[in-house]
Amino acid sequence: MRAALESDFASENIHHWIDLIFGYKQVGEETEKADNVFYYMTYEGVVDLDKFTKDSPRHYSFTTVSSSSQENEEIKVKAEQSVQLAESSVASSIQSCLSLEDISALYETHQYTLHKSGVTGLQLTEDGCSIFSVSQDTMLKMYSLEDQRQLRSFNVSNMIWQFTPSSELHRFDSAVFVGQLDHESGVYCQDVDETGSLLVTGTEEGQVVIWNVGSLYRIAEMRAHEGSVNAVGISSDCRKFISCGSDCLLKIFDVETQTEMVVKNLGYQIHCVVWCNNLSLILCGTDLGQLEVWDSDKANLVSAVKGHNAPVTSLEVRTRCVLTGDKEGKICVWKPMWQDS
Repeated sequence: MRAALESDFASENIHHWIDLIFGYKQVGEETEKADNVFYYMTYEGVVDLDKFTKDSPRHYSFTTVSSSSQENEEIKVKAEQSVQLAESSVASSIQSCLSLEDISALYETHQYTLHKSGVTGLQLTEDGCSIFSVSQDTMLKMYSLEDQRQLRSFNVSNMIWQFTPSSELHRFDSAVFVGQLDHESGVYCQDVDETGSLLVTGTEEGQVVIWNVGSLYRIAEMRAHEGSVNAVGISSDCRKFISCGSDCLLKIFDVETQTEMVVKNLGYQIHCVVWCNNLSLILCGTDLGQLEVWDSDKANLVSAVKGHNAPVTSLEVRTRCVLTGDKEGKICVWKPMWQDS
């Protein structure tokens, strides 16, 4: 071993090794040319474990970082400190999960129609009293569940958005353009993990792309569907993602290897998905107007309930409450039967 290390060949070529491990071939374009690319979580500064609120992603990220050749002691120490908070974090997160019992007992408690075309986004306020919705009709609307009437309506296509600088009164950071993620065709859907570090996008031509948001690095790209990608969703532990396309296929992939773990030909399209916090259950809005629940571990349909006469195009899942919106502008509120409406 000593003779090999002290040989002329080692002396003449050791600078190449230094470039790979410590130098300019660690990141960027030169990294790809030298085939020196590692899994995205192993790079310093990509994972901030303090932002995680659940045990599984903390443990997964800690394991990935601490077992990697790219690790550094600062990240490792932060990870060890974060894991100590796991028990209290899990206890609080379990309460916010939508359980299988809750989902199985969902029924429609209220419905209304304010939009003239498909609902593309829904958000329930923290107090659970109002719903914000946006639609292809370019309108943003606020609806009161208590008064059962529209409170506000704005045309977002004509609005000018202003970001308030940071101050003692306003603690919002100004918006700063950091870069763009180029695709070969139009982006039809996207989902970002809870920490804002991993992004999955689906395109008009069936491509699914995984991005590192911090570095704007394209981790992987694959042709997932024949036709457009309707919806994508990342699991809470960042290990899997789902994609559903106009080809009526439901697919679940492994994030790290991009291996197809599940492929189902449904015979109908899924337009929106939400991966529940308990990691295994996926809520889907379908072409048939149904709200479906899939078990990602067993790859089977758990339940399906029909609440719309048009394709379900938007989903919002909150603690013991689900909102759905369809292509004709109808919005439904779902709650478990034992919960007061």
